[in-house]
Amino acid sequence: MATDNSQNTTTPDVSATTKNSFKGYSMNELRYQRALTALQMEFCKSKISGNCDKVKKFRFLPSPSSASSSWVSKFLTGLSYTDYALLGFSTFSTIRKVIKFFRKKK
Repeated sequence: MATDNSQNTTTPDVSATTKNSFKGYSMNELRYQRALTALQMEFCKSKISGNCDKVKKFRFLPSPSSASSSWVSKFLTGLSYTDYALLGFSTFSTIRKVIKFFRKKK
């Protein structure tokens, strides 16, 4: 009987040879990695600054200079004294009903 030698051969451990054969990065590889990291940092900085600009420009309440164009000022300038009185009375009665409702629950 003949034996097959190809089945009995062992392959060398790849992880052991790569640990021992790694001598470090070349200068070109280090420069490339450094440039790549700097580029990623620049992209992150520009993205963050763009987001900060959006937050700075957002205003919940309009500034006094743009108040003439806001819907609140247009609404308030179109009301007369009787409108204010009726609006106040309806708001007061609604609030009174809500307070009475919660007092009954106690």
